[in-house]
Amino acid sequence: MEMSTNLRQGHAWQEACVHATQEIVAEAFEVSTRSLTAAGRSRANISMARQTAMYLKHIVCCLPLATIARIYKRDRTTVGYAIRKIEDMRDEAAFDTLVHKIEQKLQRRLEALEFQMLLDQKSTYVVPETKMLPVEEIAAYEDSNVTFVQFGGR
Repeated sequence: MEMSTNLRQGHAWQEACVHATQEIVAEAFEVSTRSLTAAGRSRANISMARQTAMYLKHIVCCLPLATIARIYKRDRTTVGYAIRKIEDMRDEAAFDTLVHKIEQKLQRRLEALEFQMLLDQKSTYVVPETKMLPVEEIAAYEDSNVTFVQFGGR
């Protein structure tokens, strides 16, 4: 979806992706979100959580290494090391399963956020026969080839 691609390039999307990643990774590793961005060296479980979050921000959120480095107050090369380390650790079945589950949960959260951002934009959607309708009028549109679902309050 073209609009989806444009949404994923904006600043609001990056912030939402960063926040969602922090929450989901912190929950999975049972650490605080604050500890993920704390300066200095950390206990092994916090370091692993931080490296996993860096990895997901790069792989799922498509953030560049420099942006991730700024978030964690680290050097870009440190972020690159973390990503390579997580990729290598995914060779272990148990760790790969954990990262896969986190990745799936993050993907679902981001899809929901993206859908909400689309609704918030009150954009125009393309429907069959090249008819263009604003979101407010979609509920009133009737066509036997198209089914619209109206969500409360929009």
